[in-house]
Amino acid sequence: MEESMPLDEYYAMLSRYDGDSFVLSEAVKGVYRRTADFLEQHIEKNARILDIGCAFGGLLAELQQRDFTHLAGLEYAERNCQFVEKTLHIPAHRGGLGHLPKSLLGEHFDLIILSGVLEHLFDLRSAIAECNSLLDESGKIFILTPDVEQFPLHNDLYQEFSVEHINYFDIDSLSALFACEGLTCCATVQDTVPMFGLAGNRYSLWSRNALQKKNTAHGNGKHAMQNYMTNAAALSDVLRERLSGGDSENNFYVWGAGTQTAMLVQLGILDIHRICGIVDGNQNYHGRTAYGHPIEAPDVLYEKQGIPILIASQYAQRAIEHVIRDKMRLSNPIIKLFPEEHT
Repeated sequence: MEESMPLDEYYAMLSRYDGDSFVLSEAVKGVYRRTADFLEQHIEKNARILDIGCAFGGLLAELQQRDFTHLAGLEYAERNCQFVEKTLHIPAHRGGLGHLPKSLLGEHFDLIILSGVLEHLFDLRSAIAECNSLLDESGKIFILTPDVEQFPLHNDLYQEFSVEHINYFDIDSLSALFACEGLTCCATVQDTVPMFGLAGNRYSLWSRNALQKKNTAHGNGKHAMQNYMTNAAALSDVLRERLSGGDSENNFYVWGAGTQTAMLVQLGILDIHRICGIVDGNQNYHGRTAYGHPIEAPDVLYEKQGIPILIASQYAQRAIEHVIRDKMRLSNPIIKLFPEEHT
């Protein structure tokens, strides 16, 4: 498959996790804490650790606070690297899997962290092989991935099928992948706390020298995925019905330029001919174009009094409504597309 935009360019250019533009929510902080809890049970504090795709260093900061002493990051976005080095004083190498910088040549680590990374990659086997080459003889790889088995627990509009997520895992598929590099699972646990209403994660640790023991964790990913897709199809029918009648019949501004809007358009729920403009709080999107409109900062809405605003975000719907009404004090009609029980 040929990439329309190489992933390194995409994440360097449109990162949603820049230190100067990403608000660290309590939900994300909770994931970092639970990840660190898991790692503390299995990894020595003096272990040499490389966090691949470290973003602005949120997990590195949590590990640093827990007295892990030999930390480093690898990240495509230059601003994130600068942020990590300036605020945490942790070395952050610019690059990624398949594009390792010269500064990492010859380096070996006791632990490689891939937290929320595998689901984004095209060539999984090459990625695991490259991580394996960076490991010390007794080194381990930590994996955090969205847990397919938890998908049906949350009723959303195919949100798990993010444009950035191209791989989906249960413990069986992870085991098959790592077996290709001679790695076996030495510890795994499900984190059932949802992320922004979406499925929880699975944490797992993989090693060349893991004891061969009967694997008591087995996945049910296929059945879970089928249930999830059935639920999402039913929700899409509800949204089509809601986007008719009242203010929904008028043209509107869309608040949200991300994957939720893309999904609404692709499913034919959102008619691009009715979009007056698009706003988004992520400054990395500003000045770019979507559906024939420049993506602008929300402040432009002060000049658009009376035009309805459609909130194109399921799990941020309440928060965005709060910003529109209570912070920006706008009286524009608001189109809340998702039923309250699904937000």
